[in-house]
This record gives sequence, structure tokens and C-alpha cells, in this order.
Amino acid sequence: MTRFSTFKAMRVVRRWLVWKKVPQPDKKPLKVPFYVNGATRGSTDTPEDWAQLASYDDAKAALAQRGKDWGLAFALGPDGTGGHWQGIDLDQIEVKGLGRLANRWVREDLHDWGHVEISPSGTGQHVIGYGRLFAALGSNTTGIEAYSSGRFFTVTEREVRADSPGHVVDLAEYVERELAPLHSVGRDAPTTGKTVEVGRVSAKTVSELRSALLHMRADEYDLWIRMGLGLRELGDVGRELWLSWSATSDKFNPKEASRKWDGFAPTNTGYQAVFAEAQRNGWVNPGSKAAQLAPASGASGFGRPRDLLRQVIPPPYEFDEVPPCIADFARAYSSATGHDQSGVIISAVTAAASVIDDGFKLMVRPQSNWSVSARQWAFLCGGPSAGKSPAIRAATERIKSMHNEQFDRWTSACEGLEKGEPRPPLPAMYTSDSTVAALADALVANERGLLMLTEEMSSWIGAIDSSNKGDASKNRGDWLQLRDGGPRQINRVERGAMLVKNWGVSVLAACTPNGLADNMKSMPEDGLIQRFVPCILAAPNLEAVIGDAREATKLWGDWLEYAWGATTSTFPRFLTLTDEARRLFDAEELQIRRMLLATQEFAPAYAAHLGKHPGMLAEVALVFHVLLGHQATEVGSDAMHYAIRYMRKVRRHAYVLYSTILSSAPAFELAQSLARSIVACDEKVPTVGRDWMTQHCQAFKKADDRVRRGAVQILEDADWLNAHAQARTYGGWPSKYNVNPQVFDLFAPEGEQWRARRAAVKDAIGEAEQ
Repeated sequence: MTRFSTFKAMRVVRRWLVWKKVPQPDKKPLKVPFYVNGATRGSTDTPEDWAQLASYDDAKAALAQRGKDWGLAFALGPDGTGGHWQGIDLDQIEVKGLGRLANRWVREDLHDWGHVEISPSGTGQHVIGYGRLFAALGSNTTGIEAYSSGRFFTVTEREVRADSPGHVVDLAEYVERELAPLHSVGRDAPTTGKTVEVGRVSAKTVSELRSALLHMRADEYDLWIRMGLGLRELGDVGRELWLSWSATSDKFNPKEASRKWDGFAPTNTGYQAVFAEAQRNGWVNPGSKAAQLAPASGASGFGRPRDLLRQVIPPPYEFDEVPPCIADFARAYSSATGHDQSGVIISAVTAAASVIDDGFKLMVRPQSNWSVSARQWAFLCGGPSAGKSPAIRAATERIKSMHNEQFDRWTSACEGLEKGEPRPPLPAMYTSDSTVAALADALVANERGLLMLTEEMSSWIGAIDSSNKGDASKNRGDWLQLRDGGPRQINRVERGAMLVKNWGVSVLAACTPNGLADNMKSMPEDGLIQRFVPCILAAPNLEAVIGDAREATKLWGDWLEYAWGATTSTFPRFLTLTDEARRLFDAEELQIRRMLLATQEFAPAYAAHLGKHPGMLAEVALVFHVLLGHQATEVGSDAMHYAIRYMRKVRRHAYVLYSTILSSAPAFELAQSLARSIVACDEKVPTVGRDWMTQHCQAFKKADDRVRRGAVQILEDADWLNAHAQARTYGGWPSKYNVNPQVFDLFAPEGEQWRARRAAVKDAIGEAEQ
């Protein structure tokens, strides 16, 4: 881009906005940014924000419909490729004595750099460039500002160098070398534009921040917001700290909290505000001298214990994220059972994908021959009572029935054959247990594809890695390629050669969080898990009014039969996207790519999953096109809208999967186990020691000393435990810890639940011994 006109480059990217002048008494008017659709711009530099930025032509068209108080604007900040749109603002050039700086951009040594234009006031000058991120120079008394994120610039198109090429250049070095020293003389004045950057803080500081947060309650809205604003400068580290603390409140709403974080604007506060506020509330840094000298005071000094037992569950898949035939079925099923609607929604989408002929394809990019079939891999992840198996069975009941009917017809046809006469191919719609060799035979006879249906994902993974000849890695590669489909030539010494015209199956499985985590620890990082759409199930609603889902289940089965038959006889083999559907797909794909780039360094497993989302989006749009009853040769915007909403929820579930279930945090997991052991006691225990922890918590007994110390420290930070005043030390450990008596009242339901589970296990053991 270095020899390209800056304004020409600006005109071809989708980063345009409009702004409105809002008068203020005795102050300069505000310039409020709006998207071209009329919505106020809230958060900046987020995927949601990027998706709503418009083209230059669209912004100009929107501006033409507005009055004199409106103007054109351009969004600065990251573009998702590693580069940043940058801006320099020289305000009140004459008054502030900035004429020398401004002239350099107009007719001196910088005259061919960037896009330079007069600001709306006529007294200032804007310069726009493109390059790397730099520390912002916010508004102060110097009249110099510079940004590479979190801002927009008004655009007047009143260029001051009509004869200059205005090449695209990186402004970062100039800002840091020449403008930053000049800007520093105005630091005593209040700033209004602290840039949100990822702070470089030590692990010790992060630990201390977590301790400080846990000393305060996240229920108070004003405090909650102020702490979020303070942590915002730490980027993803701050986000994790803030959301983890937020989850200790009974008011915690993951969706609202994430939206609030994304909407935090740059401020003058920083993470030090967390320490200051916690100290005002009586917190003492555990690593400080004051903490080491402070005597323990029996059972006194406890604050409100934080909720360490809460499970992180993403928001459910919603009824408006799938076509009506799935929504109606899922609504009726969830109402009749009390189970999380997400499980049956995911099961239904996967079941539908499996009955759609794999030869039925959507041409995503005809010019590059990129096409997809409706194939899907998905799993339901939840506890033993989350309703995984019932949801799978309800969604696939008709598939099994159709499979049985085809098998019966095949059996009847074979009965009439003469001895030695070849049998017709064995039809199949699903399989629950198969080796690679047997699956190859099944796919030769069923080119349209199959459903691999397994209610125990661990056994399926075990089958993938099993081999009686020591070639497990090749066996695993065969299974991985089943996700992509397409022809596969197989040559075996014993069985000869065979061509499988479509080496593809859909997969629907179930697992528990712990089982999945254990399986993943022993598996190679070859992208197997990233090929799945995850569904993290919430606990069932035990107070749900039980309804009747039989009619809805039957109607869903009719839709599966329709999809099976329509894609064989009614639909054309190749479909394309309408212009509007393609516009939606391109915008969403761009958003996905930007998120991938933003997450690949700190969350590589999640980023690897995101890398498969463009293809998944097209696959789901194809499924929804069929389930909307369309028979057109083009997939339209209605199917694409559903698919986009559905896949955005997939991202939410995937984030929980990779950040919690598959994330290693042994000290916190042990702290949770200890906390459960404490509240599950038959009687309230005033004190506990290492011996008690070993006897009552198997996880503590098995853990190494480092993890044990970390877990107890978390319980102390969360106001569950503190060291007894009279306790002796042994090996650096206090022999006795006080237990906060509040935990037995606040977490009584959790204690009762775990006592009941323990009793059930004892009963089961007793029955087995009889």
C-alpha cells in the first residue's frame, strides 16, 4: 500500500460512518458518530462494530438524506489484518502555534504523505495514514492529538494539497519521535482520549488484581462499571479478570456483561483504580508487608464469600436463530421435558444436515470452485442429567425409523435372489459403531453420506484411535477427512482397491465436560475438536410445566423425510447465493477473519475453530435453505440471516469450551472441589486443616503441593478461609484455617446437592457389594 493514494485506499474499504453535531452550552459541539443504518455507534474496534461500518458510497448516500448538522466520518483503528488506520489532529493551528507542524504536511518535507484535509472548524488539520499501533496522544492544551484505535475522524474532503499524491504511509514513527515530546508538555491538563491498549503486567500483578476484586462485591452497578473501566486498558487480561469477578454476582448475565465490556470507551482511569477501591474497602495486598505483619483474628474479619461454585454456561441457542420447523420442535420438546432447548436445536440441525444428499452443493465462490455440502459435526456437552441423550434421540428418531424401513426392504429384496446372485448395495442412513474399513463399505453403497450417531463421544474417540495393526495415526487421519467429504481412493492388500465417491459423514455425539477435557488431554492437536459445533448445556429446569411434544416430534420427522426426498428429486445439484445473501456472507466472513487474527495469539485453539467458521456458515445456510421449503436455485438472505445468528451463538459456546472446559486451571478447579467439600459437610465445620482437606476431598489428596497451595490461596482471597490466630505452622502451612460461617447459608443448595450425590454413590456401592 506504500505507493497508493491514501484517500483512494480509504474509499475502497468499509470503514465509513456519518456524524451529527450536537450543541453544548458553553462548550464545543459534540460530534456523535452514527452507522449509516441510523444506529448510534457504541463500541469500537469490535467485530460487531466492524460489521456495521459502511462503504464510502453508502455513507455518502446516507449523508445526502440528512441535514446541515451532519457530516462524513472515517473509523480509525485495526482492520483485522494486523494494520491500523491512524490519524493526526492539529487543532486551532494559529492559536496553538502549530503553523510550523501544519506547513510540513502542506508544502515541506511531508507534503506527499497521507491524506491531509481541513477540519470542519476550518482552523485545524487532519492527517490520515496506515500502519502499526502506537500509544495515543489524547486531547490536552497543546492542540495535538494522534490515534490508531478507538476513534473516528470527521472527513470534509477539503484537501489542502490537491497536487500531492498523498501516498499511504505509517505515521507511528513520526508520532512517537516528533509529536509525543511536544504533546507531553500538556499532560497536566485533563485528557479525554486514553487509548485502550493491552497492558503489560506481571503474573503477580494479575494475581493481586484478582485478590482485590474478590474482596469487593460485583452487585453494585456503579462499582462494577468503574472496575471494568479501570481494567479495560489491560485488554483480554482485564476482560477475563472483570468477567470472572462479575460472575460472583447473582445478577451476572454473561451476554450483558460481554456487551458492556465491548462498549467501554477509553478513559483516564487504569487498573490501579482497582487496588485503590479495594483498599478503601479494607483489602490488604497478600504480598505486602502489611499483610505479613497483620495478626489473624480468629473467625472475624471475613467479608462476603465469593461464589466459586458457579458454572460458566453460555447463553442458549435461541428459537429465532433457526428456521421455524426447528424452532417449533425445540420449543415443544423443551417445554415437555424442561431440558435446555440448545440440545435439541443442535441435534435437529445436525440431523437435517445428515439427510441432505452430500451431492447437493452450495457454490460459495464459483470462481475458485469453493463449494460445500450440508455436512455437520456437533456434540452436546453437559452433566449426567442435562438431557443429552434424550435430545439426540428425539431429533433422530425418524432417521432410525427410515433406516429400518430401508433395511427391511433390502432384506425382502435379498430373499428373492437365487443362490450366488449378487445382492444389491446395503442401504444405510446412520451408524453408531464402525471401523474405518466397515465405514468404507457403507459409504460405497451410500454415496449421499451417513450420520455417525454416538451418545458417548469418549467411546467414539476411542474407536478413532484404536487399531489392531499399530497404524492409529493413519486411522485417525481417515476419520478427520470424513468432515470434508469428497472422493477417496482406498487400496488395501487384503481387501483390494475401492473408490469411495463421497468419503463423508455427519457426526452427532454427547459428552460430559470432565470426560471431554480428559479425552482432549491425551489426544494430538490435529484439529479434531475444532471441527465440531459445540453445545454447552445448562442444567434442566426441574420446575418446568410438563407438556406434550409428540405431535411436534412427528412433524419434525416429516421435515426430515422432506429434506431426504427433496434433495434427491426436487433441488438442482448446485446452488449459488443471491446478491444480498452474498453480501451478508462476505461481511460475516470478514468479521470472522478479523476475530481469528485478534485471538490466534492468546487463544490459538479457539482461533483454529474460528478458522472453520466461514465454511460452517455456508453449510448451515444450505441446511436452512432446505428447511425453509425453498426450491429456488439460489440460497437467499433469509437462510443466510438465520445461519449468521446461529453461527454467532456457536462462537459463544466455543469460547466457553476453549476458555473453561478445555483450559487448564488446576488450582481453581481444586479450590472449587474444596469449596464443595466444605459446604457438603453434614454439619457446619468451624475450622479445617490439611488433614481434613485430604480426608474429605479426593482431588486435594491427589494434587501436588504447589496446586494445593494455590487452591487454598484462592479460597482465602475469596473469603472462604483465613488462617487461625493460634494455629501453628507445619511445612509453611498453618495447621488450622477458619471457615467463613456465611458459606453454609449462602451455598446451602449446593451443599444439599452434593450431599445427595455422595449419598447416591454410597447407595450404589452398597448395592454392588450385596
